[in-house]
Amino acid sequence: MTSQPRARRVSSKLPTSLGNAPLPTNRKHYDIEGTLLQLLNRCQDPGTVIPFLRTVATPQNLVARLHHLLWLEEHHVRITDGAMVQSSATVTKVTDFSFKFECQAANVKLRKGDRLVLESTATGAVWDAVVEGSKVHVKEMRVLGGGEFVPFEFSKTFHIRRVPDRHWFRHLHAAVDAVWSNLGAGVAFGVAKLQPSRKLPPSAMDTGKLEFFDGSLDDVQKGAIRNVVSSGGSLAPYIILGSAGTGKTRIIQELLLQFSANCTWSRVLVVGLTVRATCRLVEFYAAHPVAKTVPFALLVADGSARAHVSDFLRDSVWTVDALTTRELGPRVVFTADVYNAAYIIENKGCHFTHLLLDDSASMTEPEAMMAMACLEQQSRCPTALTNLHIVLTGDLSSLAPDVRSPTALKYGLGNSMIYRLLGLPLYGDSRAGRDGLFVTELKINYRSVPAIVALTGMLLCNYRSDGDAMRMEPAMLGRQRADSIPETSASSSKSPQNDPGKVEEPTKKSESRFAPDPKKEAMSKKSLTAISGSTVVPASDRLLQFPAKLPTVQFTAVRGMVKYLDNDQDPSKAYNEAEIVVVLDYLQHAYQAGIPPDQVCVFTPGRGQAMKIAEAIRADGLPMPAVPVSFDLVGHEWDVMIISCLRSATARGNLAGQGFNAHPELSNLAVTRGRDHLLVVGNDRELAQEDDFWRLFLRLTRAEKGCLVGTLS
Repeated sequence: MTSQPRARRVSSKLPTSLGNAPLPTNRKHYDIEGTLLQLLNRCQDPGTVIPFLRTVATPQNLVARLHHLLWLEEHHVRITDGAMVQSSATVTKVTDFSFKFECQAANVKLRKGDRLVLESTATGAVWDAVVEGSKVHVKEMRVLGGGEFVPFEFSKTFHIRRVPDRHWFRHLHAAVDAVWSNLGAGVAFGVAKLQPSRKLPPSAMDTGKLEFFDGSLDDVQKGAIRNVVSSGGSLAPYIILGSAGTGKTRIIQELLLQFSANCTWSRVLVVGLTVRATCRLVEFYAAHPVAKTVPFALLVADGSARAHVSDFLRDSVWTVDALTTRELGPRVVFTADVYNAAYIIENKGCHFTHLLLDDSASMTEPEAMMAMACLEQQSRCPTALTNLHIVLTGDLSSLAPDVRSPTALKYGLGNSMIYRLLGLPLYGDSRAGRDGLFVTELKINYRSVPAIVALTGMLLCNYRSDGDAMRMEPAMLGRQRADSIPETSASSSKSPQNDPGKVEEPTKKSESRFAPDPKKEAMSKKSLTAISGSTVVPASDRLLQFPAKLPTVQFTAVRGMVKYLDNDQDPSKAYNEAEIVVVLDYLQHAYQAGIPPDQVCVFTPGRGQAMKIAEAIRADGLPMPAVPVSFDLVGHEWDVMIISCLRSATARGNLAGQGFNAHPELSNLAVTRGRDHLLVVGNDRELAQEDDFWRLFLRLTRAEKGCLVGTLS
């Protein structure tokens, strides 16, 4: 990677809100910082036409404030020779999931919080890990390209690819975010220039003859596509809002095909939130006939991301290192990381006329700007000044950007660009009505069955933003199927579960390390918690009595003991064996119902719980479902969604703040991923006492008799 230009020292007076401390000198500058300086310089270049990204401040002022905010941080990332440092390491095993390290390269200094990509020198398997003091802890077990789930295997030597933790980059982006915030909305988006003229500039695409590739789009979705195509040269990005399952990604797919097939001069950049979500877009495009005439590429940070890519897409994968030696030729480029935009900007042969940001509600404003900086006009464009297209999709009820920088939190910079744009008068207000020329709201859910749509809709109604213009209405039912009639635990009149006084012996299943001994763990009636309107079932064995048909929505209450990986009282390493038992039963019941493993997802907010669930699934010999982390849920859906709540608590012991507690966005994201079945297990008492979201969830499921209540020690 080529060296970045150094920032110029300036003597601009800093605002009193930031203080007047001296600027740092004689220190290495960051790659991202240099890229942002390039962006600021390009904003002053009259030859670069980015109508919505004009700044009224001088680059010197922005750089001065950027340096000052960076100086306020206690930690700095010092990266030399690019964004990765490669080295081999001799390690000593400490526990099953951690080890001590001694790097063989003297210039490699790992510090707490650094993220590593470990590649076994013996097998070539790849894992994610994080540095914790003098130990390296395996953070995630990677699913390799062939779909095989590979557990962590200790080896004496690893090939280490050092990848700085995303949160360190967020420090830098948060600092730039503070610059935009302190200088006002006019810095990045001149409010005076964003007033609608009610007459859009002409577009190079004839919308009157627009033919849709996807004939199943509804009228609202088609209207959004027409608005985007006809709004070439508008002074603001186009925003598509919608809750889970409303078809935001389908619009991205259709726009991708429209721009690729109908604009021979176009170059399209598609940015997704995660590698898996972006790969789905790539696979959709690669399977379409348009891809045969319009070449494409998937840009990844390093070779480890190839593990998520299907075999037939391997030849289309580019690493960012390749951009330093050759131009990026394909007209359609996908990337799963906005930080890769830093490399795209440096490549003089890269310029894009269309930008599609999927799930941008989970990206910070500076992250989105990194991608926007890749836009540039071409002289070959038929209407050179009127055909930059930017489309942002997002769900305001989903995960907000993960910003942990103290400076960012101090200045209230946890919002995304899409959130800030919606605060401008141009886009209208949800109460008075959005301006259809610049924003479309999708309100029909095409993903889930009626029971799940109704449940999530009522939950969303209670967790909209209070009193501002960012409220989102719950999605309406758009999916009707003959086999989608809600089936709860009390729906079968022939089932013995309908008689609360009758307790049937559980079916005997294969033993597991978590299975209690039936002779020693006999369940007494006193250990059952009876709730009015719910079905009470025994939980003395590892199998709870499910109805003959897999229920649509069900919550199983268990009271288990929380333990910790490596006896470390870190909340992220907590796990609950009782919940794992029920998860295994849910999983086996789903497989018995004919659900394929790739259509089942098991999600839990704790890393330790996820590892133990994966370990238990392998021990039982069951096919491995998807076991994602939080941000990997965005943009994905499965037929069966299994959730282990792992207990939420606010102020008791080491579990304070752990799990879903006080995090309705994560809770909403989890419960909206299932198409046909939503199966949840957790401690109903803790959830009802400590978490408003799950208290309402329990009340709604009990009202529909979709709650199995029992205790499992």
